[in-house]
Amino acid sequence: MEQISLAVIDIDEVQLLFPQGGIATIEMIENMESTADVVGAIGCLRSGGREWPVYALGADLSRRSESSESNRYCVAFDVDGQPAFSLACDQVSSLTLKSSDQLKPLQNCMRNTNNPVEALLLQDDRLLLMSRVEAMHHFLAADLAS
Repeated sequence: MEQISLAVIDIDEVQLLFPQGGIATIEMIENMESTADVVGAIGCLRSGGREWPVYALGADLSRRSESSESNRYCVAFDVDGQPAFSLACDQVSSLTLKSSDQLKPLQNCMRNTNNPVEALLLQDDRLLLMSRVEAMHHFLAADLAS
């Protein structure tokens, strides 16, 4: 049976799901440096000689200019083995699904190139939003370009 290991990243009232394999490191937000070389980032996370720009998102996935008081962690992601971005978040946990059939892909009419959400999961009266690391990376880069 196919099992899928996901990271659950809480940002305000939103819970984002990402495949766990894309996570490079999880650090306390206090480890974030407040200066960033990347426009739109709220800071920079350095770990193991590597560097990720840190972004803060709101419940509607819009970019914030600073982290919220509830943000306690930075989750750093790699794309193609290279540091890509980090998200400031309130909580990080894991979730294992028995099958990808539990994820409901967004209908074509709901898909948008400026939206990193690709599927939904309804679990225990919660709606969780599924993204891929590459989709979020593209979303953050596209948001900067506009």
